[in-house]
Amino acid sequence: MSISEVAAWWGAIIASIVLVWDMYKWKADAPKLIMLLAPNMKTYGDPSRENITWVSATITNIGSRPTTIKNIGMFYYKNWFSYFYNKVELAAVFPNPNDQLRLPLVLKPGDEWIGLVPQDRLYEDIKDKSGYMTIWISHSHNSKPIRKKLVIPSMV
Repeated sequence: MSISEVAAWWGAIIASIVLVWDMYKWKADAPKLIMLLAPNMKTYGDPSRENITWVSATITNIGSRPTTIKNIGMFYYKNWFSYFYNKVELAAVFPNPNDQLRLPLVLKPGDEWIGLVPQDRLYEDIKDKSGYMTIWISHSHNSKPIRKKLVIPSMV
């Protein structure tokens, strides 16, 4: 092999590595939302929200780009197969989960949003059923909502 062939191979390998790296950076350069659910929460100091049990939903953007949180809601699935195939039995949307930071809301990288969802209302229509309940959020960078299974310790 001549020096020019070695240089051509070297250039082709380096160019391929750079192409793969650029594709990875392009894919990774997006908002990444994580959701933390905390059930059985109570509020104090707000008379309109006292004596109600809440699920606190905390959404954090750990990605590198901003996104807009559009909505938050609930899906109920009657069994695991329904959950896997996304066959929703009951769905709900929560219009005002945070009075100070209303939706839609732009969530910049590193920002966090917290909303309260009424827990008692969630189980009102499904008291005697067993299944999977998820809290979901929709945002501007994905057509599918982000779902997180809600496990309430007193209900398990």
